[in-house]
Amino acid sequence: MTHRRTRVTAVVAALALMVVAGCAPGPSPVPTESVAAFALTAADVAVPEDQDFDVSFPFVADPDDPIWTELERVAVPQGPNFAAETMDLKRQDGPGGQQLGTITLRMPMDSLPLSFTQVEVQFKGDDTMRSFDVGRWNLAVASSNPQVPEVGATGLSGAIPCGSTSGTFRNDTGETLVSTSARVAADGVEVTSSMEPPRVFPRQNFELTLDLSCDTSSDFYIVSPDVVFETEGAPVSTRLGWISMGYMDVDDAALERIHQR
Repeated sequence: MTHRRTRVTAVVAALALMVVAGCAPGPSPVPTESVAAFALTAADVAVPEDQDFDVSFPFVADPDDPIWTELERVAVPQGPNFAAETMDLKRQDGPGGQQLGTITLRMPMDSLPLSFTQVEVQFKGDDTMRSFDVGRWNLAVASSNPQVPEVGATGLSGAIPCGSTSGTFRNDTGETLVSTSARVAADGVEVTSSMEPPRVFPRQNFELTLDLSCDTSSDFYIVSPDVVFETEGAPVSTRLGWISMGYMDVDDAALERIHQR
């Protein structure tokens, strides 16, 4: 697949977030109560070597929730931690008077590979780093020289509804491709693959189609499918770029589900 210098965006998750922060005299203010509900994500992502990785964490909170003004730090266990000034925090109106927020963190390439199921959050006035479940994330570094690169002007990767997606690839293996299969390591996602034409000669372009199905165990899915091509010689595998699912289907019902979790 042709590497693009795009920022891979992705989403972090946690159940009800209870944090204390507030104002009282002295160096340790009396905390005030904060509740924010984050989306759940299942992610299995391969990041090209020439990119950093931007992770987006959507959540739902009350308009006066301290998360908008009192967020101090977010850390990934066994990974980087981020002070408030290095985060990008956005907000917009959500359902039922709630606010939809997004915290975006840039994962440096030297922090990969990285797997985690929780994040740690700190608020101003509270020295405690609190752990919250965030689904299951697996981040890895992609191969820098795939034998079956993507060559189409419109790529297979990107944000889609859970379903079918396709892209144009070129057979640089030196062998004839005779069949294909695919897998992802993200919980809740199944994938099958097919190619047209069904036999692909060396240096020939072909269309690769992935059919993805998602269950409802997570709110969002981000996957980099591992595709295996059987040849007349040895099989060849290639890791595709990220495909994010669920973002195009967010509606008031989805946000309310996150809020009530």
